[in-house]
Amino acid sequence: MKTHMISASDLVGASPPFDARPVSIAVRDYIAARQKQVDKSATVGLLVAVSGGADSLALVVAAADCASRMGVPLIARVVDHAMRDGSAEEAANVVATLKGLEINARVLPVKTEEVPGGVALGEGPEGAARQLRHGVLETEAYAWGEQQGLNQVDILFGHTMDDQAETMMLRLARGASPDSMTAMRPFLALNPPVGHERGVSVQVNRGRPLLSLRRRNTEAFCSVLNLFPVQDPTNRADGPWRTRSGKALPRSAVRERVLPALREALGQDPTPGLARLSDLLAQDQEALEAYAEQALVAAMVEATESSVVLDTAALQKHPRATRIRALRGAVARLGERNSSAVQMDELERSLWQEKNAEGNPRTVVLTGRVEAVREGPLLVVEAVPR
Repeated sequence: MKTHMISASDLVGASPPFDARPVSIAVRDYIAARQKQVDKSATVGLLVAVSGGADSLALVVAAADCASRMGVPLIARVVDHAMRDGSAEEAANVVATLKGLEINARVLPVKTEEVPGGVALGEGPEGAARQLRHGVLETEAYAWGEQQGLNQVDILFGHTMDDQAETMMLRLARGASPDSMTAMRPFLALNPPVGHERGVSVQVNRGRPLLSLRRRNTEAFCSVLNLFPVQDPTNRADGPWRTRSGKALPRSAVRERVLPALREALGQDPTPGLARLSDLLAQDQEALEAYAEQALVAAMVEATESSVVLDTAALQKHPRATRIRALRGAVARLGERNSSAVQMDELERSLWQEKNAEGNPRTVVLTGRVEAVREGPLLVVEAVPR
């Protein structure tokens, strides 16, 4: 990548080039909306996750420009998973490019084999890397937010409408739940991670300002501003990463084979329709989650930082969709956000089954971080000490 010795605002300019405007406008609108959402006395910072590809490179440059003009603190972090040769040098080059644009940037080196449960969850190298990447970025966001005295930190990702459509197709093929079919959201508030002993001093969120744009928009942004994205060979269907059976990774196959085949068969681009479906499902889920939160609060007998005690009879009277969401909310309060649908089904059965086959109190363990135990009419959901 080429190093520029001017600021991001100087590069983009007060009136961005025509091909750069869609990205710049999307980022500006995201920041403006977030400033309206928070209390006037609150401060929001932006941590941009950067891989060096066209999407994240366009995002970080546009965000640095807008943040500078709008008085919002911003940093960029490049996660190096060390999963392929040359990744450390590549990450260092990305950081050098960002520093050349006067962006506060550094590398976060991690090892994917350190992900607890990454392979166990059946997600493969992509899923394991994503799980770890989110974890280290959230930890960095908390630390930076506390250091700078910020009330909230948004971790920004460069996902586009194309990524959304790919995610929808993958989850549809795997028989995902309606909740999962909402795929990625423009904004998601996170709960504090398990073990954050000092309490919620900084609210960390995930933001995706570019979900309404296409990949060609980020590529055009980089091209018109003479930015040179990293070309990651693992993103290609014929790249070096393969499944255990030797086939292309699912996401790469969907991107290069499935969606083009659908476009050819249907005579139209399926990407906008898939993205719209995700938006509609997200609206329905928002309503269901609000109802489930009310049911959860009503069923709570006791709630602390390490446990939530629920009245099973209070939850039993609700529809199953509400019960599942209420239980997921209870688990999320303890910092666990990666529970599978199978695990939540097991947890929901605990509302009805007080004993297991051996006659002991029914216990459900969720990815080693949270467990639930029936105690008479109560369901005790607890964080597992590490």
